[in-house]
Amino acid sequence: TIPAQSGSDSLANVTQLTRDPSNTYMPTLNKRLELAYVSELPSGGREIRTAGATVKGGVPIFDTGREEFTKSVNGSADLRPQWDVGGEGLFFDSDRTQKIHNIWYKRRDSRGYTQITMHDKDAWYPTVSRDGNRIGLAWLDLGSGRCTVQEVDGEAALAAELARLAPAEIPFDSDSDAVIQPLQAGDATFDITAVSMGNPHA
Repeated sequence: TIPAQSGSDSLANVTQLTRDPSNTYMPTLNKRLELAYVSELPSGGREIRTAGATVKGGVPIFDTGREEFTKSVNGSADLRPQWDVGGEGLFFDSDRTQKIHNIWYKRRDSRGYTQITMHDKDAWYPTVSRDGNRIGLAWLDLGSGRCTVQEVDGEAALAAELARLAPAEIPFDSDSDAVIQPLQAGDATFDITAVSMGNPHA
């Protein structure tokens, strides 16, 4: 319980949404204002739970019912939930197989889990375009050291932006001197050259 407070830096206008007996974090909402969040278990595992909302006076009120959306397996951690575009399922990362984090997907109407990535090293932070069309693009200007992140609308806009940027190099640490990787965007193909900079932290 939080006592009443006042002042510009107080918690007077903060509403507690979860009342679980353990730590909860990483909240995310879908377009129907359903809440998904991570709940810590006494065993050390982490599960994703969801809660529905009703809007009263323009304010979402989260009901007391909670749905156990995922179930921890042998102390696994299901983390960083992201609703799919329709708000019917969640992408999340989990170490439920071989204790390596990969990206997973589970629909509300299914008991099954779909493993999206199959990496032998951790894959974290799934991200979903809210309308199913927006694409995130990030690039680094090696001359200035400036990193830019931009959102574009669809593959045609991505192809146009890549043509404008004319990408040439991606620094990385590798045993090989260079790797050329084609990148497909719409009808256009761009050759991306990855060059080792000799820095193990690059």
